[in-house]
Amino acid sequence: MPNLSDTNLKAARLDRADLTGENLRKANLEKTRMSRAILRGAQLQEASFKGAIFNKADLSGADLSDADNLTQAQLDEACGNADTVLPGGMTIPACE
Repeated sequence: MPNLSDTNLKAARLDRADLTGENLRKANLEKTRMSRAILRGAQLQEASFKGAIFNKADLSGADLSDADNLTQAQLDEACGNADTVLPGGMTIPACE
């Protein structure tokens, strides 16, 4: 699996991509489309999410600690589980 940490994926189309367990630490994901993407267990610490679209993305077990420009509205469009690590005070709906 390639290491995508510090990668510039600004405005990329990652709809339905399987990024399970991927290392995306400090990646630029601004304005990136991740509709229905599978990000289970992905390392997303310090990634930038300004304007990113998570429509029905699966973030189960993903680590979004210290994420930059991540909003509650974005998380409300995605789903996760008890193992999803979020910035303080944020929540995510459970995946069905």
